[in-house]
Amino acid sequence: MASRLSVVALFVGGVLALPFATFVAAYDRRPVLALSVALVFFLPFAAYAVSIDRSPRGLFPPGAVLVGGGVVAAFVVSFGALTGGLPMALATGAVILAAALGYHGRYATTPVPSRIVGVGGVLLTVAVGVVGLMVGAPLASGVAVAAVAAATVDYHRERRWLTRPRRRVAASVVLSGGACVVVAGVVLDEAMAGVALAMALLVVGAALAVE
Repeated sequence: MASRLSVVALFVGGVLALPFATFVAAYDRRPVLALSVALVFFLPFAAYAVSIDRSPRGLFPPGAVLVGGGVVAAFVVSFGALTGGLPMALATGAVILAAALGYHGRYATTPVPSRIVGVGGVLLTVAVGVVGLMVGAPLASGVAVAAVAAATVDYHRERRWLTRPRRRVAASVVLSGGACVVVAGVVLDEAMAGVALAMALLVVGAALAVE
């Protein structure tokens, strides 16, 4: 019964997402924005479908979800770069990847090695942050940084790779770094970029600190 409800939830999410995404694509002519709108409607239903299924691995294989999320995220970013919509594509791709990584961290029987998740997460966080700032999109950069970094932290927490003392130290460092970023942004006359990245670090710090 739960599996049937999960399928129904996905169907309802798709039915709601498709017309809104089509409308945006037809009248705004921005495919990446249309995809973002579709995600806003679809992801809550996908999360609900997973939450009510007693064994979501059968319906949503974690490995396939992670690979699929990575491929879709890479496609979205590449498409955005080619069509002039890189800022939104960067944020959208990061959210897609974060959702896939979060699911894999919770339900995969064999996790990705902690070193790969940690190093890969840090490198990707830095990359999306730098690219977002380079294209003059601090808000998109902040969203992308928050999504990737928080998903990396969440993966480590779900797999019990972070002890409480380490989380507290890391949270203190991240939150202190957020304050420094704000000050640096003001000094460098890039206040918006500083605030956007500081908010991203605040999200990451909260992900580390919450019990």
